[in-house]
Amino acid sequence: YRFKKAEDANKACLPCHEERVNNAPAHTHHEEGRPGSKCISCHMPMTSFARMNRSDHSMLPPAPAATMAFESPNACNLCHTDRDAAWADKQVREWRARDYQAPLLHRARLIDAARKRDWSKREEMLHYIGSSDRNEVFAVSLIRMIPPSDDPKILEILLKAADDPSPLVRAAAMEALAMAPSQQGLKTLAAAASDSVRLVRIRAAAALSAYPDLK
Repeated sequence: YRFKKAEDANKACLPCHEERVNNAPAHTHHEEGRPGSKCISCHMPMTSFARMNRSDHSMLPPAPAATMAFESPNACNLCHTDRDAAWADKQVREWRARDYQAPLLHRARLIDAARKRDWSKREEMLHYIGSSDRNEVFAVSLIRMIPPSDDPKILEILLKAADDPSPLVRAAAMEALAMAPSQQGLKTLAAAASDSVRLVRIRAAAALSAYPDLK
């Protein structure tokens, strides 16, 4: 690790976030030199998952509102263990006029509904996958959880996702198209077999290898 010294920790965020690094307390609302003044404390907190301790690489800001809604960990309460998520949520809302947690909560609610097989939000899920400002990881998760079918709306979204700028989204679309055979899907998979990204080519080839003979 290049920034072993505590005083150098925030240099990992240079040069992109120079203004915030040079005046960290104004952004973090924590005193200089305190753990809360480190960028990674809020944006890469250490969490536990599957018996592993890992740094969160989503780089998202703390979302105590998500803790209240879904019991997920948040950076604030990982340090302030004597406080609850409601306290943390109040703090960040006072610090930030913009409700930066709202988009995350919206995405999380769609994922939560899909996990529970609650398709009352299916139209919202499909819209999110096809929206220009979607988060690619959330979009991929939704593609994998929505059952593929011959529904024209689902096929339309999958065909659009097959041309998405993100190779992760394109690869997920290949897998989904394999489970909902169609002439359009076949043409899309054949074209994707020459995609510039190997992952997409492999997913397309795997789908084509088991594709039915459509007459």
